[in-house]
Amino acid sequence: MTRIAVLDDRLPAQIRENPGAFEGVDLVWTGTDVEQLKASARLTRPSVLIVNVELLGGHSPENLTQLLDATHADLVLCLYTFARREALEAMNQGKLRAIRVPVSLATLRTQMMSVIVRQLLSSDADQPRRDPEPVEAPVFTSAQLGRLQEVRSTIDCECPNHLAELVIGLRAFEEYSARCSSKDDRDRDVHRSLNQAAARARHEMEQALLAVVKHEGIVI
Repeated sequence: MTRIAVLDDRLPAQIRENPGAFEGVDLVWTGTDVEQLKASARLTRPSVLIVNVELLGGHSPENLTQLLDATHADLVLCLYTFARREALEAMNQGKLRAIRVPVSLATLRTQMMSVIVRQLLSSDADQPRRDPEPVEAPVFTSAQLGRLQEVRSTIDCECPNHLAELVIGLRAFEEYSARCSSKDDRDRDVHRSLNQAAARARHEMEQALLAVVKHEGIVI
């Protein structure tokens, strides 16, 4: 389960109001004091930080770098209201992503899907051999995913496009791993585990895409 920490005064109330939007995500810390966040990170070990940059003292790249160094997070979603172009460029480097507020929980979840999927794949690949789990059938047709790759969002956001591409990629890998040849039982176990992990990740991302489609009223 992906562990997240939130440095913001408004977002925790959104999450309490709609906890289902963050289903499968472990909210390990919330608050408005950046020093407390840094101090707690050794125990809470968040993979994703959702940070109101104003609570860091502004858009300074140094502030964000210090936060990354202190928490060892895989991803920082930088919430901002207004920012200069130079600040936006700094907040979209490496492990940083700039997100203008107000923002829906569905959009935030979509932005962190790369970490969620990577952790799902990693944890499932390490599991001991077990009987294959039932695989959820694909939610979208190929034609629907093709349209979602090109659809224009009503809020100038490309999340539906990127998420559709990720679903397509995961489905392709799911099919590939099911056909992949194996030289022995260990190989078969690895490929079976990869196939199951890809199926779980694909289904997880399909649910996220459904949430975004519903939120933005996209007709497919």
